[in-house]
Amino acid sequence: MLSTLVLFLAVGAQATQLLDRNLAYRSPFINAPHLSLNTKSLEKRFQNAALGRRQTQDASPFKDEHYFTFFGGNFSNAQVVWSGGVNFTHRVASGDPLDTSVLLWTRAQGISPAGSTALPDQSVPVCVSYKIFNNPELSGSPADSGSAFTSYDVDWTLKVEATGLQPDTKYWFQFADCTNPASVSPIGATRTFASSTTPADEVNGGKPMTFAVFSCSQFQAGWFNAYGVAAQNTSADVFIHLGDYIYEFTGNGLDFVFVFLPCV
Repeated sequence: MLSTLVLFLAVGAQATQLLDRNLAYRSPFINAPHLSLNTKSLEKRFQNAALGRRQTQDASPFKDEHYFTFFGGNFSNAQVVWSGGVNFTHRVASGDPLDTSVLLWTRAQGISPAGSTALPDQSVPVCVSYKIFNNPELSGSPADSGSAFTSYDVDWTLKVEATGLQPDTKYWFQFADCTNPASVSPIGATRTFASSTTPADEVNGGKPMTFAVFSCSQFQAGWFNAYGVAAQNTSADVFIHLGDYIYEFTGNGLDFVFVFLPCV
């Protein structure tokens, strides 16, 4: 059975496309490409170690409405994926909006099927799909959709770019387990920015925009509950972080000292 035996469907450079779609494998810095992960090496690892894995499934039936040019509209070259279940442990997020695109993020960690302790290891990826709509009911045809792989190499995180969107528009999105579309993440809300040629008095339909602004954070200083309050704030249109995400100091925080702890 495909749920208990891995079958190789195809190999080669094309198969890495499903990994490449997940931007979490890329370096966060343009001038530091060495910080990225080699998706070709990851694909080879999946190929070499997948045979005989349990709780995996043939990836060929999963349709990809967005990246239809890859693999002829299906995942027939995509090896296998984890089919034991997925938990969206960190809900969803989005950011870096442009006028026609926005980044969508989630964390999809494999879970153990009922009566089992099996979990995906470094040799088995998780396949996650996404859809983005122009209405909170997620009804009608999505404005964009697609699928991508994630793995333990990036802590099961997934970052994809939704494209072909309308400028200055609010959207709602959701992720799902490719092997079980009924297993979905919470619904997230996001928006695109206005195009650069939009007159200022026409941005956001001519209505005022509310910005929630964050700056530098220091662990010892506390007040991190501000982020929790912001997460529950549905009135702001845009959330902007202007400073460093966190400072990590020792002692009273006045001296910048690195402390190296032994590995346990």
